Amino acid sequence: FKTLIKKDVIVQTGKETKANLRLSKIIIPKDPQKLKEMVMGYLRQMAEITKNEGWPILVSQRLARIGRPAVPTLLDVVGDTNEAWWVRYEAKGFFILTEFKDDPRVVPTAIKILKTSDDTGKRFAADILGNTKDKRAVEPLIEVLKSGKGKELISTIQALGKLEDERAVEPMLEFLNDPDNLVRIVVVRDGLGDIGGDRAVEALIKTLDRKSVG
Repeated sequence: FKTLIKKDVIVQTGKETKANLRLSKIIIPKDPQKLKEMVMGYLRQMAEITKNEGWPILVSQRLARIGRPAVPTLLDVVGDTNEAWWVRYEAKGFFILTEFKDDPRVVPTAIKILKTSDDTGKRFAADILGNTKDKRAVEPLIEVLKSGKGKELISTIQALGKLEDERAVEPMLEFLNDPDNLVRIVVVRDGLGDIGGDRAVEALIKTLDRKSVG
């Protein structure tokens, strides 16, 4: 999109067609507080639509058109323990579905959230990190794996699987005996199965052999 700098706003314009006429111009405030308010407004609209089983396509497209200036606010929302779950969910989704995940601020901030936020923040940070494919996330995710539980644990296993790093194989092995059947399935299918390689295959075979002997 063509970007024009004016006195008090940034105007992004795209080719105007009948399909995107309402999206053809997004006026982005240069003032950081006003920009944050704009991003939060879109997120809350999206959250309300999603809660009511709708598809917030138009609103999400408008937020996406803001581009990289929206990244700091989106990251803040993911880690904000006082923010509504649905709003945090919508913020997280932008790092899964758009090129926002490639922004250099994403991985360091998501790792920080992984270490300091609540269970929801850790879960959403794990989802983001898995989709970045950035190996810097492996060790922090392994640390969460050791103490994770419930949906947070599931997201961490899946994230490590997507990163396809063999350092995660050994820490995952103990979860092959987890009392939660879903955890065991995710470890095999999305964790070790996605990591692949000789170590993961050998580990699965040895575990199956021990079960057979037992």
